[in-house]
Amino acid sequence: MSSTSESQKPTPPKRRCRPRSGLAKRYPTDLTDAQWALIEPLLPPPATGGRPEKHPRREIVNAILYLDRAGCAWRLLPRCFPPWETVYWHWARWKNDAT
Repeated sequence: MSSTSESQKPTPPKRRCRPRSGLAKRYPTDLTDAQWALIEPLLPPPATGGRPEKHPRREIVNAILYLDRAGCAWRLLPRCFPPWETVYWHWARWKNDAT
């Protein structure tokens, strides 16, 4: 009754962010180099041992600033940022240790 093409669900189009060269700003909430230079020393050092961090901390902070300004849900974080679970993990860790 149903053909193979009817049983397959269409794939939603992949969302893309604006192209980025270097650390050019994508969103108004992205940190400038001067702002990052002030904030970076305040963050705790990466944990020793284990695997290295996959996403730059600056991108984590940019994602947190985007969420704060946009007021959106964690799961609605644009895909050009690190995964929302990673951003939430860092946010919770830094909140709990009063960073």
